[in-house]
Amino acid sequence: MGNHKYTTRQIDFIRDNITGRNYADLAKLFNQQFGTELTQSKIANAVYRYGYNNGQPQAEHSKPHYYTTKQIDFIKSNITGRRFKELTEMFNEHFGLNLSETQIMGAAYKRSLHNGLTSRIPCKPIGFERIDKRGYIKVKTAYRGKWRNKQAVVWEEANGPIPPGHVLIFADGNRQNCDLGNLLLVTKREMVIMSTKGLIYTRADLTKVGIRIAGLHIAITNNLKKR
Repeated sequence: MGNHKYTTRQIDFIRDNITGRNYADLAKLFNQQFGTELTQSKIANAVYRYGYNNGQPQAEHSKPHYYTTKQIDFIKSNITGRRFKELTEMFNEHFGLNLSETQIMGAAYKRSLHNGLTSRIPCKPIGFERIDKRGYIKVKTAYRGKWRNKQAVVWEEANGPIPPGHVLIFADGNRQNCDLGNLLLVTKREMVIMSTKGLIYTRADLTKVGIRIAGLHIAITNNLKKR
């Protein structure tokens, strides 16, 4: 599918319906309204292009939290005999935060704090981050050594699972900038074209132009095949 030229009515529709919706739901609603077949990635990129926001917070879970002495003391005083789910709920209620169970668990293990309910402490806590050989940030997401790319974790927390045939790219070309606004969803075919033709830049606006160029290239190729 080539570049879609949005009408004023369609842009207004996106603006009026983006708040509180993930991109999958917005794409479905948009296609029903206008009889189109735009992908989730097309809608997501349109949202970024026109400067809108779905209002869903970039999960506090995806941001580093710097614990105060009082917060660490609270974890120390309440961890023994409690599941991390319960401890997390208590912590968030007490401090008015919205941290994840993974973050509280990571904070505890990094300080050698243990609830006494499991037989051993994992070598690396859930939520622990490292940088792989290609420069991507990896996040530990399960006890038995399951690691995922941080950009996927951040994007999926806001939008749901990455759709089949799609990948995430970094708008500014920085593989360690996992801010939600820096993550762009593209098809694998668009990604290949952008990589081979050098269309991923250090400026977000230029990378978004690169996406449109890749889409146009695909459309032209598809039309030539039909002849």
